[in-house]
Amino acid sequence: MKNIADLLVSHPFFSGISSEEISSFAGCGKNVVFSSGEVIARIGDPAETFYLLREGHIDLCLEMRAKKPYVFQTLGKGDILCVSWLIPPYRWMATAIAKETTRAIALDGLCLREKCEKDPLLGFQLLKQVVQHLVSREEALRLHLLDIYAKEEG
Repeated sequence: MKNIADLLVSHPFFSGISSEEISSFAGCGKNVVFSSGEVIARIGDPAETFYLLREGHIDLCLEMRAKKPYVFQTLGKGDILCVSWLIPPYRWMATAIAKETTRAIALDGLCLREKCEKDPLLGFQLLKQVVQHLVSREEALRLHLLDIYAKEEG
């Protein structure tokens, strides 16, 4: 049976991170499973956990009054969920709902922040990985918006 450090090593988010650094992060982690339809968090909830998706899919939604939630992105294996644990005021910026049974590694945000404060190089490594994922996600969202607006014009 794999331990948390083994699971972190196999997750794309930690590619290029040393095994020593991964061992440090592993102390903040645990395995979690979300059932299909389970609401993981809603916009404005405290953001206390950083998730690394291993299996399944999570919908990121904007909730609108009297309408069903608008899914603006679906995350899957190899993605990360919730970077708001890193930036005050530590609140979710979207609603996250499991689209199907989903397995993830949950890393405690406070634990991660404390480790990063004690070891700025470790914190810098983590921040570089987060930013790299955010840039990729921003590009995907940009292309999605271009597709939506191109259909409206055409």
